[in-house]
Amino acid sequence: MSNITIRSIKTLFIILLLLICSYQVYKICYLYLSYCTTTSVTYDQLSDLSLPGITLCFDKQWILRDDYKQQMLKQYNASVNSTDWKRLVNSLSIAGQMNVLLSMDEIFGNSCHVLKPLAFASRSGYYIPCHTITPVIQRMDYQNMCFTFLSQLSDETDDRYVIRDDLIYKDHFNDLFHVSIAGQIPSVNMIIHSRFEHMVNTGKKRMLKFANRPKTVHYTEYHQTVVHSLPAPYETNCYDYTLIGYKSRLDCIENCRVEWMADYVTGWPGNYMTDNLTSDALIVNMYELFHENYTLDAVFGDHCRRECGTCIECCLAYYDVFQSEHNCEDINEFIVVLSPPDLRTLIITHTPKLSFEEFVSLIGSLVSLWFGVSVIMLTNSTVDLFGQYVVDRIFRSNRSMPTPNDDKYDDYWRQLYGKYGGDKCNSVSMRRKWSTIIRDNRLYQNDYRYKY
Repeated sequence: MSNITIRSIKTLFIILLLLICSYQVYKICYLYLSYCTTTSVTYDQLSDLSLPGITLCFDKQWILRDDYKQQMLKQYNASVNSTDWKRLVNSLSIAGQMNVLLSMDEIFGNSCHVLKPLAFASRSGYYIPCHTITPVIQRMDYQNMCFTFLSQLSDETDDRYVIRDDLIYKDHFNDLFHVSIAGQIPSVNMIIHSRFEHMVNTGKKRMLKFANRPKTVHYTEYHQTVVHSLPAPYETNCYDYTLIGYKSRLDCIENCRVEWMADYVTGWPGNYMTDNLTSDALIVNMYELFHENYTLDAVFGDHCRRECGTCIECCLAYYDVFQSEHNCEDINEFIVVLSPPDLRTLIITHTPKLSFEEFVSLIGSLVSLWFGVSVIMLTNSTVDLFGQYVVDRIFRSNRSMPTPNDDKYDDYWRQLYGKYGGDKCNSVSMRRKWSTIIRDNRLYQNDYRYKY
């Protein structure tokens, strides 16, 4: 077989290997640059239990003071329905409503207690008052008055909300939270949410409704799910809203809508809650306003979509809640209890399907597999090329090799042959032969550089 045939076969084989390798490299690059994610699902393995935020909401008509109710009934001849009560109460300023609604102490007394967190381990007893952990936040909108317990909005430390998760081994003192509600109140709505969340719009929350029944204790149980996502360019496309001063995307949207609606109406927009309970502003019934003008709601929504975007939070916690009732013959109070979850927190984590380190490793392994390329080989080849071409060219530009017309020509070869091949150099052909050998072995650089 001729040399041309062998070389042709070898060239075709190398081209085939190059095509296969290029295709595999393309697939890996496509996978990496598509920024796909892998989803892993695990359960929290911590031995501690983190408390959620708890909000209890009351319809304003159920917490009106008796003297105000009697006054209104006399004025309207006892023909006041639920809608009328809301209209009458909201005809007063926010500060004025506080005078005709029951206070937090009148609704709960000192009955709110929570299982003792780790930060209060030195205290005696199993439970501590709720306000010891953080002050109760009171808010109102057009329809409800709400009280938020166990919020973490003022840089409180986490150990104030963490308890030892050993409740499953106990039969007593295993309620996370319990509170007694004034007996004249017929019902209460309960929301379980993140401690870091501002409870501003209850209309977008899942609420559990408990009716006041004699000799009945109302229990709530929850399961928490936490989702960790990746920002762009990954397909989960999340965003950290704390970078722009918000707790979450919902927090951004709620603040945006409140600002726009507050500029549109005279007063406070009634479908959002305010904690400024000393304000002289009136609460506007936004439900009637939007019912008459759906376009206005869409305008507010479009603006806030542009301002807050459509990305989800990079860390999102949500709760599945369940309610049950237990009959207790010796209980004559309206009691609501939060039970510990029977499952640990479910954690869903999105991670890159191919990390940068894996991407580099796969590319390197493919090239090495098909062509035997390695970092060591590339390093040696680079050094050889650098020494053979770059250094040699730089040196030759400054130190040219002696020519036969040079006075140092015979002296140079005489000394060189004395070291490598003999004492004299009498033949031109031998000079050429030795010159080639010396160049190939880089003896020219090692000798001539220092001699001349």
